[in-house]
Amino acid sequence: MKNYFTFNKPIKFAIFMLLLIFLIDLYAPFEIAIGILYILCFFLICNQNKMTIVGFATALFLLAITKFMIFYNPDTSYIIYFNRMLTVSTIIIIALLSLRYRTMVESRNADRVNYEKQIEEMLFITSHKVRKPLANCFGLLNLFESEQAMTAAEQNHIINHLKSSASELDTFTKELTIFMGDIKRNKPNIE
Repeated sequence: MKNYFTFNKPIKFAIFMLLLIFLIDLYAPFEIAIGILYILCFFLICNQNKMTIVGFATALFLLAITKFMIFYNPDTSYIIYFNRMLTVSTIIIIALLSLRYRTMVESRNADRVNYEKQIEEMLFITSHKVRKPLANCFGLLNLFESEQAMTAAEQNHIINHLKSSASELDTFTKELTIFMGDIKRNKPNIE
């Protein structure tokens, strides 16, 4: 079972700030929009997962409304309504921006993983598919350089294998060039 109450340092600090701002907001006069300070918590949690961001946004929203509910008076001035609306709308906007930021980070991370897989595939092509025909060519050339006498038929056979290996190498080189071009064109901005 997953423990939902294990928090990392930024979340712990954000919770502390949230409670501190709530206490300041409770004791501050209604006319002062202290609740706007709740947005500071988002700077600490914007790198967390989306559920954490939504949870904090909900908590901030509830705390911002709590003061209004505790101290509501029928003779409340319009400025108090305005301050609470300003606080609540700011929390919603910052929460949406934090979620958007988190989505962009996740997208960039997915792009980075995809890019790394493409690079690994390119390295595989280089180390296996290109290396094999090249090794064949070197082996066949060593046969030519050996001091054993060869018949014309054996020489033709080796030359045909050399042509085949060179053709295979040419095909793989073209594939690699196309593949590298695709990687370069589709390279994400991962910096």
